[in-house]
Amino acid sequence: MTRVYLEIGPKKVFACSVEWPGWCRIGRSEEEALEALATYARSDAPTGTMRRLQPVLAGGTAGVVAG
Repeated sequence: MTRVYLEIGPKKVFACSVEWPGWCRIGRSEEEALEALATYARSDAPTGTMRRLQPVLAGGTAGVVAG
């Protein structure tokens, strides 16, 4: 499972990885932001270390952590 946190603003939501600082995606809702993060992992999967995250996020197993 990849742990993520959400930064929720009045118009945008950021979904960010806890283990990968700087890996964030934006959406208009929590679901949209999480889907954008998962889509990014799938599109970058064949390169570098993102390959390890592709099966995790593709299965919808990102865990949102409370802080």
